[in-house]
Amino acid sequence: MIITSSQFFFFFTAVILLYFLLPPKYQWIVLLAANCVFYASWKTEYLFILAATTIFVYYAGILVANTDLKARKKYYLAGGITACLLVLIIFKYIDFIGSSFNDFFTLIHIDYSIPEFRLLFPLGISFYTFQVLSYLVDIYKGRIKPEKHFGIFAVYLSFFPQIVSGPIARSEQLLPQFHSGYRFNSANFTTGAYYVLLGIFKKVVIADRLAFYIDTIYQHPAGYSGVSLLIAAYFFAFQIFCDFSGYSDIAIGIAKVLNKDLMINFKQPYFAKSVREFWQRWHISLSTWFRDYLFFPLGGALGNKYKQLRNVIVTFTLSGLWHGADWTFIVWGLLHGILIIFSAWSEYLRRNIVRLLGLRYRSKILNYFRVVLTFHIILVTWIFFRANSVADAFLIIHKISQLILSPQLWLDVLNLSAPFQSHVDLLFIGILIASMIVFDWIVYVRKRALDNFYFKVIFASVLFWAILIFGKFNNQQFIYSQF
Repeated sequence: MIITSSQFFFFFTAVILLYFLLPPKYQWIVLLAANCVFYASWKTEYLFILAATTIFVYYAGILVANTDLKARKKYYLAGGITACLLVLIIFKYIDFIGSSFNDFFTLIHIDYSIPEFRLLFPLGISFYTFQVLSYLVDIYKGRIKPEKHFGIFAVYLSFFPQIVSGPIARSEQLLPQFHSGYRFNSANFTTGAYYVLLGIFKKVVIADRLAFYIDTIYQHPAGYSGVSLLIAAYFFAFQIFCDFSGYSDIAIGIAKVLNKDLMINFKQPYFAKSVREFWQRWHISLSTWFRDYLFFPLGGALGNKYKQLRNVIVTFTLSGLWHGADWTFIVWGLLHGILIIFSAWSEYLRRNIVRLLGLRYRSKILNYFRVVLTFHIILVTWIFFRANSVADAFLIIHKISQLILSPQLWLDVLNLSAPFQSHVDLLFIGILIASMIVFDWIVYVRKRALDNFYFKVIFASVLFWAILIFGKFNNQQFIYSQF
């Protein structure tokens, strides 16, 4: 049941009616039932794995909290974390590990191959695994107490708006909200509706429209010119933003209608002035998770430069691996780690260069330049994220780089080939992307504008009609649901 489908609309309408008709103390039952129906609608087997994880973590959390001996507490914590990670590794990474070993055996001429298991890949397993890991660690650190109400804990772990693609919820922020019953709140309903409309606009009007061009070109990059590949690279940068932030907007909006608050997951990341700032704006629930539960425990930015290098590289490489079982994601994460290390270690040199040029380090002109430069650095890394293989990614980068060495190749843009329809089509896509940036800015930066009744009506109407007229309603899956 895709969250932008008509089936989900009727499902959520039924959930709202039941949720607010029941007395507040029983509302968690409606949510738990809704979570189960939504999750099982993808595949019933998913529900059994989620249920087993829920039961295990519920009792593991109580064991960690109720044990006085520190050594035994660590033992229970380590056992809980290991078991959860093993489930993730088995269902998500086992075939990737096997194929990597097979490639290595072929390289050294060993005639042996590990068979493929082709196990079920539970939807959202990466998201809810990280959610339970932070839950157990927070109990161990004494930040929270274990949830004693099993039903409410199950609701928290399987909350249907965010289980598929996040945001990754922190227990101290979301769990207490399920203990309180709520009456219907018209203000929350309208605010939630704006987030939902914005998210649907990003997904069905922009992301799904761009997907056709991107999928066609990346399927066989050798058959396209550098100009076509460059356009596809730009398109993917906006597709993945609109697809993923669109899902987060919808999840935040649905939760808001139910009087629940999820954390903001995106803050206009393509306006970042550095790669480090990009990660403070992009997939915030994941980047802060890695910061708090991996980077800081490793030592963070403390120690000598080699320890700092290790901590950053390990964190970002594992972040890349979290996204998918493929070397393209590992290289993508590694690149971001290297870029952040380079940025930190070269700051003194860059400041001196700016000073010698007679400019202020934080001048507006330089800030605009940093935004443009950062966006294009991120653009290059996205090629690895989207490419079908590392070899394809290098081929795409090579063909694009030839545009710099051979400017006459830009003439290809005057003679667009398939899958591009026409220059008018490209212009129309550009207008849609510009509109999305304005809509996103209104909702996340100029929130007070939505306090005006007339503006709210106009804003909602524009989004609604844009979705109705320009939307591609083909129930295309969200990119991050595969992670």
